Amino acid sequence: MDKDNFIVVGIEYRQSKQGKPYRMLHLSQAFSDAKYGVGSRTSVEYVSLQNCPEELRVGNVVALSYGRSFDGRAYVNGVRIISADVPTIDVKK
Repeated sequence: MDKDNFIVVGIEYRQSKQGKPYRMLHLSQAFSDAKYGVGSRTSVEYVSLQNCPEELRVGNVVALSYGRSFDGRAYVNGVRIISADVPTIDVKK
């Protein structure tokens, strides 16, 4: 898996105070660090329904694209499914 890709580990369907539906994606990404070693980190991204593919499922590998909002903050403006298969990791014995 590429370092810029994420595994979808959870999807919550929500609605904003203004009544607009969105998805809250729970994502996992591999990382390596000289101090902490190798592992994975998780993050949460809020994505409007228009920027999220309908066929998105838990276990998909995705790439995110970002835009800048009116106040200068980054937001997810696109989710692209890289692989619909759940990735597996070989375990050394």
